[in-house]
Amino acid sequence: YSEYVQTLHDCLSDAYARANQMSRNAKRQQKKYYDRKAKDQAFSPGDRVLVKICHVEGRQKLGDKWESRPYIVVKKQPKVPVYVVQPEDGGPERVLHRNLLTQCMFLPMEEEGTMLDLDMTSGDKDLQEEAEIEPSLQIGESEQEEEESAHAILDDQEPLLGNGIPRKNPPRARHPPKKLSYDSQVMTTEEKHQKIRRGWELWQREKAKRAHRHLQNN
Repeated sequence: YSEYVQTLHDCLSDAYARANQMSRNAKRQQKKYYDRKAKDQAFSPGDRVLVKICHVEGRQKLGDKWESRPYIVVKKQPKVPVYVVQPEDGGPERVLHRNLLTQCMFLPMEEEGTMLDLDMTSGDKDLQEEAEIEPSLQIGESEQEEEESAHAILDDQEPLLGNGIPRKNPPRARHPPKKLSYDSQVMTTEEKHQKIRRGWELWQREKAKRAHRHLQNN
């Protein structure tokens, strides 16, 4: 029994060592292929970055992956991809790896007071310009509608052009459609019945001929 246990231990140890060696070789080969196309984006002091949210409660499938508060890069540690960052609005410094940082793509926000003043002044100007333009547009549209209605009335009432010249295309005289009568409907239905009966008789004759030929062949 002791020999069996020792043999099993040696076999399992050998298998584990070989599997571990193969795994290390595969990782080394995959890293080699990945590093061929991988490009490192280094940050410089003063760059604005965002920090990744590591501790998330629950699933948070649609939650934010990066903190909303931007950070400023203070310095980079020598020979390692580790940076010292500080919040943009002030606060304690943090030492983070490059994998936990990404470039901040939005611009810094300006002061709210100046932005509100600019928005109010631009909005007042736009309202004043619209108030000046709208009456003129309404007057022009009303005049155009009156002219179009006057031309339409003249075209309907006067078959002649100016100076008594006849129009090139006079208005057509329209007539109501012909009314359907009962006699016409009866005639059409009788003709249809005759055609159907004639076709049925021809089909019966052809069927009888085929049956007669089949009996003769048998």
